[in-house]
Amino acid sequence: MTKVEPIEGKRPSARILWERFPKFVLGFLFASALASFVFVPVLGAEGTEAITKVTKGFRGWFFAMAFVAIGLESNFRRLTKHLAGGKPIILYAVGQSVNVVLTLLVAWLAFGGVLFPSPG
Repeated sequence: MTKVEPIEGKRPSARILWERFPKFVLGFLFASALASFVFVPVLGAEGTEAITKVTKGFRGWFFAMAFVAIGLESNFRRLTKHLAGGKPIILYAVGQSVNVVLTLLVAWLAFGGVLFPSPG
């Protein structure tokens, strides 16, 4: 289900919201809570750091597999219809350019001694 047609005067049911909700968000919140409220108090910072070192390779592989899965699900033939005329490409380039400029500005403000004292 990729699109829900709105029915005037009717709100989507809880079931529809649950079906459309990205479940990985719950997994992320669970993992964060587990690390923050269980691992750190029980194992301490050193024990948690040891686990992080051991799992670093796995995290990299799982991250790569997630992006491969996203790519495998992409239908590039269908996407080419949306690229006709070049407007989406132009919008993407403009959006990314604005993003880069804003990121550089914030980095300069944060690390250039403007907002905070310079570390060097």
